[in-house]
Amino acid sequence: MLKKWWLGPVMALVCLAVLVAPVHASTDLGNVKRVFYVKVKKPIFTGQYTKINGHRGHRLLTPKGTILRVVAVRHEKGNPSQAILTRGLISYRLRQRIDLGTGEYRVKHFNTTYFKPCHLKLPISEYQFQAGRATINHSAYYKPIFNLTMDGYLQYYTSARLKHAHIQTTWLYGKHPVNGNHNPLSTIKPSVAVKINKTVAKGHHFYLYFRQPVSGLKAKKGHGGYRLLINELKDHTKTWHQKNNFYSLMWRDYHVGGQPFYFLWGAQSNDSGYLK
Repeated sequence: MLKKWWLGPVMALVCLAVLVAPVHASTDLGNVKRVFYVKVKKPIFTGQYTKINGHRGHRLLTPKGTILRVVAVRHEKGNPSQAILTRGLISYRLRQRIDLGTGEYRVKHFNTTYFKPCHLKLPISEYQFQAGRATINHSAYYKPIFNLTMDGYLQYYTSARLKHAHIQTTWLYGKHPVNGNHNPLSTIKPSVAVKINKTVAKGHHFYLYFRQPVSGLKAKKGHGGYRLLINELKDHTKTWHQKNNFYSLMWRDYHVGGQPFYFLWGAQSNDSGYLK
């Protein structure tokens, strides 16, 4: 059976309101097409708890203004729509205070009383960028990685930190490497983390502004801080065969401060053991 996983365009530090049909007292969002992200309008429980000394505490209401990704929507005629929502990639710092549970939560009333549809201003948050060029051999292992979190942090992981955690690439991990979208990268402490103060998106060019330098990234120093330019380049696909199976990787190239990076956004295989 063909097995796939996708890391679609799932990002953003800022959300722009979506212009939908005139909203009355409460609109069922299951009836609104192409709702991929929502902003919380009033505090609501979405599956998170406080974390105290590493243990789960009390239920935590998701604050007003928080951006959530819509994983799936269930709509039945005559009944309120339900949705599965997630906080997405959040910073290690925030993870020390929040127990995310399973990471996803089903809300039973997916409507405009609690949520407002939105588009994302910066479409590259949550992406995992790895230094160098994508390849299927060992030369890609342990190259530095950075990501952009939903709560506005740039997190950078050095080669030494990745080796210590047995994370070879954004899709390979473990002492005996396996593939898949359960990479523990999001759970380990980054080598450097900086708060992003401002972002600007212009076509395929993205500008990030922050106050502290990040060793390993060539950001331009200016008045009051640093500016990092990320240029989006081309998509690529690599397919190879072993015995009776095929394997494919899909990625996009970037220039980050003039340095080559890439984002693996998809994998595909008819080998049931390939993707974990």
